Amino acid sequence: MPAEAWLLITAGLAFGLWSWATHARDRVDLVSREVCRELALQRLDDTVTFERLRVHRDGNGRFACERLFAFEFTVNGADRHLGRVCLRGDRPLWAHLEHPDGAIHIDLLRG
Repeated sequence: MPAEAWLLITAGLAFGLWSWATHARDRVDLVSREVCRELALQRLDDTVTFERLRVHRDGNGRFACERLFAFEFTVNGADRHLGRVCLRGDRPLWAHLEHPDGAIHIDLLRG
């Protein structure tokens, strides 16, 4: 196979991975903003950060990628607390917030 073909394949794979990662980050950004709005919290820094990628196998033997993202929020504007959102494939699975009054875990599949 010519070198140009390998270059096109590599560029296509790189673009696909970049697009997949960007879509996930944007999805988590929206989910984290919505969770903070519903809990009357302020999301900080206007960004989410990627923390972990793992392969998950469900009860039917199917595999899916699980990605964990983190964000920070504040209760009163003077503190910072950590929140996380987990995606399985492109679906938000759960959100977990380290609230100062006690951890909050929200199952996003059930609402």
